[in-house]
Amino acid sequence: MGQTLTSLVYHVVFSTKGRAPLIRHDILVEMPPYVATLVAEMEGHALAANATSDHLHLFARLPAKLSLSDAVKFVNANSSRWVSQRQPTGPGFAWQAGYAAFTVSPTDAEGVRVYIENQTTRHKELDYKAELRNLLSAHGVEWDERYV
Repeated sequence: MGQTLTSLVYHVVFSTKGRAPLIRHDILVEMPPYVATLVAEMEGHALAANATSDHLHLFARLPAKLSLSDAVKFVNANSSRWVSQRQPTGPGFAWQAGYAAFTVSPTDAEGVRVYIENQTTRHKELDYKAELRNLLSAHGVEWDERYV
């Protein structure tokens, strides 16, 4: 029997529905470890995760048998339910239907991890839309401004 060897590492960015600030501060602290457990349930490994009130960055290694879209669907569904259970009296919580994802080479992994861990500092100077435009440009991704 053959062996499948891969290094499938992704930086994924999820936005809240309408890019609204729907995630309370107390949830922000708990979200990265929770998302890491979701990645582990899929037999992946979360290398970093961090959230702000309107988006989440996930840096993860996924197994070859799992497609990126299936992983995102799993994280979105479970984390959405998790947030809704923790803040039932606030506005209804949901993620945007789309997401941004970028492959990461091993030589860039440490930089991406640090980038994700420094979200709070970064967003004192840069809002989510500007950050997303910068990431898309850096990765050569064309986008429709209506969806940023």
